[in-house]
Amino acid sequence: MRKTFQWQEIQPEPGVWDFGPWDEYVDSGLRAGKKILAVLAYDVGWIHGPGEPPRRNIPPDLLPLYLRYVERVVERYRGKIHAYEIWNEPNWTFWKGRDEDFFALSRAAAAKIKEIDPAARVVAGSFLRAPADFIRGMFESGAVEKVDAVSFHPYAVNPRGAVGLFDKLKKLLGEYGFSGEIWVTEVGYPTGGWYVTRVSEEEQPAYVMKTLAGLAARGARAIFWYEVFDKYPRGRAPSRLDSELFFGLAYPDYTRKAGAAACALFARHA
Repeated sequence: MRKTFQWQEIQPEPGVWDFGPWDEYVDSGLRAGKKILAVLAYDVGWIHGPGEPPRRNIPPDLLPLYLRYVERVVERYRGKIHAYEIWNEPNWTFWKGRDEDFFALSRAAAAKIKEIDPAARVVAGSFLRAPADFIRGMFESGAVEKVDAVSFHPYAVNPRGAVGLFDKLKKLLGEYGFSGEIWVTEVGYPTGGWYVTRVSEEEQPAYVMKTLAGLAARGARAIFWYEVFDKYPRGRAPSRLDSELFFGLAYPDYTRKAGAAACALFARHA
């Protein structure tokens, strides 16, 4: 299960830590026999000043505060969380600072996680698609020296495009002799809205199966489908244009779309 352990929810203000909901999430996952991938993100407004909103930016002088949050999370869940992913899509809207500052953050966070819980898997990158310059910057800055896997999100208009992005990433990693794993921590197609990646519910099963099979055949070690549920019941979404509301394999009342059966079939045989 992939879940963002949001810093602003865990430490809403200086000196105040609230792990209650996260303890419940981790414990319920363990009881169900699930492995957890915890995403360590984002910033909190108070580090920038009183009353400031989050900026998706952590400059070097504020990095120790982020590392303290990482430290508290990893210490609390040592031995319980299987893997940690550092940030989410930093080459997109989820990071608004300098690339170099993110490289430093990723490098320091990976080292901190391994220091506290050497058995935990460290996953870095979380790239949207396969940005060549950003990936090269990660490697040349040493940001992936202590990681077990590189992750990315191969969103594309069809399965051929998704596996093509995997091939591109694998080639880039090969240039640097990377021998770790490649994880796909998001991939999917909405069944509504304006995104060019949208598909009909009738097309969804083929897209699900071909994407999962293609990525697995090329060597993806882990694949997380985005996502399990739509945001609203069938026919009740407040907007027909917002594709983010329609990525699910099922509706919130557990009514399944056709693609759910394809995903379940693949999972049983993968």
